[in-house]
Amino acid sequence: MSLGFKVDRYSVSYCLLVLLAGIAVSLLTPVLSLFLSDELGVSSFKVGVYFTCYACAGILVSQILAVISDRTGNRRIIVLISALMGFFAMILYSVSNSYEIIATLGVFMLSFITSITPQLFAAGREFCARTGREPVMFLQIMRIQFSLAWVMGPPLAFAFMGYFGFRKLFLLSSAVYFITFAAAFFLLPKGDSRDRSSIKGEKVRVFEKNVMLLFIACTLMWTSNTMYLIAMPQYVTHILRYSSELSGFMMGTAAFLEMPVMLVTGKFARRLGIRTFMILAASGGVLFYVTMLFVTSPFLLLAAQFFNAVYIGILAGIGMVYFQELLPSVPGEATTLFSNSAAVGGMAAGVTAGSIAALYGFDYVFTADLLLAAAAFVMLFFVRKV
Repeated sequence: MSLGFKVDRYSVSYCLLVLLAGIAVSLLTPVLSLFLSDELGVSSFKVGVYFTCYACAGILVSQILAVISDRTGNRRIIVLISALMGFFAMILYSVSNSYEIIATLGVFMLSFITSITPQLFAAGREFCARTGREPVMFLQIMRIQFSLAWVMGPPLAFAFMGYFGFRKLFLLSSAVYFITFAAAFFLLPKGDSRDRSSIKGEKVRVFEKNVMLLFIACTLMWTSNTMYLIAMPQYVTHILRYSSELSGFMMGTAAFLEMPVMLVTGKFARRLGIRTFMILAASGGVLFYVTMLFVTSPFLLLAAQFFNAVYIGILAGIGMVYFQELLPSVPGEATTLFSNSAAVGGMAAGVTAGSIAALYGFDYVFTADLLLAAAAFVMLFFVRKV
């Protein structure tokens, strides 16, 4: 299958930067809760406070930086500052034993890293506009690099932590952030990166009805996915009484299948319509959670990951493009709105999944997931077709 765009130095540069940024964050995120509880010895409540503050700070800072970047057109500066803040944050985490410092100064510094990938995707969109390339497939290829980073990062993080400890792992992450900074310095274009002919006279309506409906629908979809990830390992091991390895195989199967799903949707999105694919994604979620409610065989649980891959594979790539199509003159704000829908969904999922599991059991979380996916499915029909 043809990729549908010219492979050159610039397209490779954008993909490389997304891969580096993804590796840097995937070395940190999976071990953060263990670091706080095991290394710093803080309570579960303080761990929850930390992640809530981190999510809120990331949403606020990334949205502010998105507005600034869209007004100035210089995304390179935002990426450089954010990568540098990530570098210093990881140095701080590698030497500090104070929860208070890490939960305040550390969270503030880390909040900048949430801007790196949205800004890179926005820059990739503008790169396509300047060169006359079709953006959907190119952005899907960029998104696959981020997925690859998350395939490699977490296993490396746990293995490295096991041999060398948390502090040296954070130093490794700081090195990756510095490499990201250096790569962005040399590879990203300087100055205003926008194609001004495409934004002339465009009225920006970030809070327009279609954008808000799409934001809510994506938030519902991310919430259901995160609730599933929280509940599924507990359900598989404690309810179905299977080995915890099955949970890992289920996650790995879904991640593997997401990549070809992204390629296919990137190839046919323009032909069949972006909204059509988003509706297909939501329907995949509905089918997946129905399957989770009634299937108990390990083979069928693994096979059901195809529906999960359709759900998340399309949402992760085409969902971002949908925001950019609705807000073509502010790709930074559009992309950041999409990433923040995942952040808000993650915040809501923790509280919701925990409450449902405590009151009714982990299997009832899948019923809630089904309702959320169904609500998103219906809501997407009311978003403007592009």
